[in-house]
Amino acid sequence: MKRKLFWMLVIGFGVAYAANHTRIGKNVVTVVGRTVDSVNDSFGTDVELDTLKRELGNLKKEQGRLQGVYATRKVDTELLSKQVVRQRDELEKAEQALVKKGEELKKGGENAKVSWNGVSISINQGKERLQNEVDTFQAKKLLLQAAEKRLITSEKDRDDAFDQLNLFKGEVNRMTVDLDLMQSELQSLKREQMRQRKFPPNSELSDFKEAADSLSRKIAIKREELNLATGEKNDTSAVSGKSIDEILKPITESTTMND
Repeated sequence: MKRKLFWMLVIGFGVAYAANHTRIGKNVVTVVGRTVDSVNDSFGTDVELDTLKRELGNLKKEQGRLQGVYATRKVDTELLSKQVVRQRDELEKAEQALVKKGEELKKGGENAKVSWNGVSISINQGKERLQNEVDTFQAKKLLLQAAEKRLITSEKDRDDAFDQLNLFKGEVNRMTVDLDLMQSELQSLKREQMRQRKFPPNSELSDFKEAADSLSRKIAIKREELNLATGEKNDTSAVSGKSIDEILKPITESTTMND
């Protein structure tokens, strides 16, 4: 038990000494510190990446809003365009009918009777009805002109919404690609950091092995010193039981052989 405790103290001292007073020890501390820093950097990068993802999500929501704006303006423009076409057709037909009725009124005399929508009326009554219909025609013409102006504005707003949507969509697509590339790069960096945590750089790994071999050699020397000290004690206890002649026997035998 005491010997195990002794070796634990020796190894602990050796590791502490190596960490504080040798180049490899300082390198190991540096690697550990750099690993901790890289973990902190990765954590910060992850937070920034998550923030960018949320911002990109908000931009995609804005893109959806712009799509709604464009769709609304597109439909409104189409409906207004159909309305304008319909009003133009109605006015064109009304104009032709008024001109025809005017020609019919010209053919009759002051006291003549004319047919108006299947009813026989005097020329003066025909003129009054013609005037009323012309006034109505002019009012509808003004409405058509106003609708045409609205159509021009609506078409411009639709085109602006389309351009804005395409520009925004292009930026969102580019940001999505950039974010995917950054995420792939970050994952690659994390894998590299994990590899470096498991396997330090070659120079530092070599230094670590060198320091470990040196510490192992020192431990082996200490063990051998203890073994030698224990051996000397055992030899002394064995010699105490020998006689002088037994101790000198190797020398006396050599002398006898020489004679």
